[in-house]
Amino acid sequence: MAAFLEHEFYEPSRLDAILEEARTQSHGLFRTWLQRRLRLFFSDFDVNAWLGMYPMTYLTTEEWKRLLPDAGGRLLDVGAGSGDLTRSLAPLFSRVVCTETSKGAARRLARANFETHLVDLAEREEPLGEFDAVALLHVLDRCDRPLALLDRALAHLARGGLLLVATPLPYDPIVYRGGSARAPVEPLFAEELDEPASRAALARLLEARGLTVERIARVPYVCPGDAETPYYTLDSTLFVATRRR
Repeated sequence: MAAFLEHEFYEPSRLDAILEEARTQSHGLFRTWLQRRLRLFFSDFDVNAWLGMYPMTYLTTEEWKRLLPDAGGRLLDVGAGSGDLTRSLAPLFSRVVCTETSKGAARRLARANFETHLVDLAEREEPLGEFDAVALLHVLDRCDRPLALLDRALAHLARGGLLLVATPLPYDPIVYRGGSARAPVEPLFAEELDEPASRAALARLLEARGLTVERIARVPYVCPGDAETPYYTLDSTLFVATRRR
């Protein structure tokens, strides 16, 4: 496997400011109650999109630019959610196309003027075109067939193109269907792995698919809390890879 650079984002003071902002934006008692009721019948993704809850903070546009100085051209953002990450990443590219399986999230993307396709890319045979960059940000741990989704996403990536994969590690997948949650049909790894082993296994998986892992960055992502918790935060591992020519 090729050597890569590891990056740690956010000095403690930077993260403290983000957490404090998330605390001030936390959702009140009524919205929390309503979200809990609706998710008994609908998926978390749809409910959060309808109510505008739990917007994610990840990297700013300037931080993306530092990490991806040569980015440009066309971006395919797979599983873009409500567009919280898309908005900060989009200025690096001349055109952005999003896919999403949640109708509520897709509507929010469309209202933000992103070209949006309501489709599960793992199931779609017809390609959406060729792209200079493909993003899979916090998607592989929330879909039924992560390997199929990864392969279909790579089918859209040009030679020499950029792949961005972000997921919390250790890998802990869950799939929402309606008001229920379950394990995915197709696991990404054959066994449970700790964080270092998960990171190495995912890097090997990308290398085996004709990619060169250039960088691995640990980036906390944060969202406002609710009536129960002031904010939520997870450590995410971000892989930056290029498709070999």
